[in-house]
Amino acid sequence: AALPPRLPPPSPPARANPSSSAAQRAPHPPGGAMEKLLALLGVAGECQAFLDGGDDGTCLKLAVSKLLGYSTIAGSAFLKAPQVVNILQSKSVEGLSPLAFYLEVPLYANQVIYNVLQDSPFSSYGEIALVGLQNVLLVLLLWAFSRPRPSAGEVLGVCAAFAAIGIVGMRLPPDLQWTLTASALPLLIVSKMLQIVECYRVGSTGSLSIITVFLQVVGSVVRIFTTFQEVANPLPVVATHATSMILALILMGQIVWYAYLKPKPKAD
Repeated sequence: AALPPRLPPPSPPARANPSSSAAQRAPHPPGGAMEKLLALLGVAGECQAFLDGGDDGTCLKLAVSKLLGYSTIAGSAFLKAPQVVNILQSKSVEGLSPLAFYLEVPLYANQVIYNVLQDSPFSSYGEIALVGLQNVLLVLLLWAFSRPRPSAGEVLGVCAAFAAIGIVGMRLPPDLQWTLTASALPLLIVSKMLQIVECYRVGSTGSLSIITVFLQVVGSVVRIFTTFQEVANPLPVVATHATSMILALILMGQIVWYAYLKPKPKAD
């Protein structure tokens, strides 16, 4: 009789890769370096699943967002420093629009007030507060080096307007607080366009600092990312940062054109 055909031996069961799934499920030790780092960034609670050995990537994005946010806050302390140095060295505010400087104060103040009222984390708006304070310093330098100097009435009127904006903003009811961030976008557009038009009118960017403008572009890009990660209602704030980035790029293009690319008039 014919022998039945021999069947191939069964395949051995697949062996688990000890360097993948087991390692991914291993929790981080309590009180370890990773937990301390996440606590320093303020995301230890949100990253508990990651510390326990399982996470879908949310913790990493949030930790990166916090790190970028705090880095932006640290850098923003010197954002306007090149502009301040330019004015002090030249003792001139030629090419700078006074109204643009005035509008930037309520622009930043409204954003800070909105985030405070919304109880947003400081890492998502801290640099706005620091830049706002530097804008106040720039207004003072504008008054000091303008020729002719502004009248006492103009100075008092601008100061009164700044104070009124802050007081009214902090007292807005919850259903009207959206107007703070809504006003930021038109204020941003008008202030930047005034500066762009002033540079075009005089054919020069004067004391405008390319370093400050470049840092504004970088800060806007970072803030678009961090706002999506940390703010509950990100779209109004993101729209402001995106518009700021576009207008700052236009200003940077003007600086490059007038300072480096524009043909110089030939001497007779």
